Amino acid sequence: MNFLSKIKNLLTEDKEIKKEETKENKNFTVIEEEVEEDILESEELEEDEIIQVEKEYTVPHVDILKDNKLFTEAMTEIRNNYNNTITLPIGIEKDENIIYKNIGELDDILIGGSFSTYSTSLINSMLASILVQYKPDEFKLVLIDYSQIEFLKYSEIPHLLYPIITFGDEITFLISKLCVEMEDRYRKLAEMGFKKIEDYNKNNEFDKMPYILIIINDIYMPMDKYLKDYLMYLTQKGNVVGIHLIFSTSRLTKSVIPDEIKMCMNTRISFLVSESKYSKFIISESGAEKLSNNGNFYLKSIGEAKKELSILQVTDDELNKIIDYVTNGRDLIYNERFESYEIENKIRAREDDDPLYNEIVNFAIEVGKISASLIQRRFGLRYNRAARIIDTMEERGILGPQNGSKPREVLIKKDY
Repeated sequence: MNFLSKIKNLLTEDKEIKKEETKENKNFTVIEEEVEEDILESEELEEDEIIQVEKEYTVPHVDILKDNKLFTEAMTEIRNNYNNTITLPIGIEKDENIIYKNIGELDDILIGGSFSTYSTSLINSMLASILVQYKPDEFKLVLIDYSQIEFLKYSEIPHLLYPIITFGDEITFLISKLCVEMEDRYRKLAEMGFKKIEDYNKNNEFDKMPYILIIINDIYMPMDKYLKDYLMYLTQKGNVVGIHLIFSTSRLTKSVIPDEIKMCMNTRISFLVSESKYSKFIISESGAEKLSNNGNFYLKSIGEAKKELSILQVTDDELNKIIDYVTNGRDLIYNERFESYEIENKIRAREDDDPLYNEIVNFAIEVGKISASLIQRRFGLRYNRAARIIDTMEERGILGPQNGSKPREVLIKKDY
């Protein structure tokens, strides 16, 4: 089973889950209506026992940070003149002219430099702008933080598609699910005759697709093959259906940012680096090694000359003020497709699974690799039965992609 087949299998599994959920939701609606009738009929219900319905989400006012004149100017400009697009203020020129970019133009972004502090400040500035400008049903965030501390402040914002994660198998699991989401979006566009997310959303007022921004912050570890495959797939196709990525790193090596992924990153941002070779790695030309160490950066987009900008600064206190507004009294509701990754849910047999499923999964975790032929030899099964078990394990995220005739790697480790 190749990589695309895996995505199709995951899509099929999602459809079956949705069918079951639809049945459950119908039953729940009946029960809910009965409960509402009981409440209305009750004469003894005290006022403080009534559950208040949450008010509709409203974005913060553009001058929520009124003392930050440049940020307020940027938010006002976007609200007044870019209200039909997803637009971000990227940086400030020397004459204090603010540069704005549509997220479709930005596509995917690579941010690099010798000091991760500046990259984090730029990302915080972008996130502040997103939280002020867009509702959770318009813009979703996936935050992956290898530093484990920089994104903690965002853990309660309603824009999160999935809880903030750091590193490990959960990242691969999540990115694989985003590949499924991407394919599902392509299917919806094709069914309705649209070629991009903007056209779809204009014609589907009550079923709009939110934009999804995946931010991988301070990545310093080499990518394993499976994560690289999934990310490469997203960078190649995600832009059309509103899924974008930002990679931030101070480890400027091919093992951390492979060439296959870097080639798909149409926007490059470089802060100060120690040598010209690192500037070339990020923006494909020298110059970033001569930047002053004050947080200035070069912005390089395809077809444009590099441009020196400074960060649209937002202090920690100002950022906390925005976060407090958007989180106040609002519950976190994650997309059902991206429910928390639980290893137990992956290895536990279901009613229609092979009777030997649990035993074979445990054996695979113990060995670290598995194949249909290995199952045949170890458990004395026919090939078709062994292959079905392999397919099931793959669909549930237990196995990595197919690697020719070699055994498949088991993503769940022995010490789970």
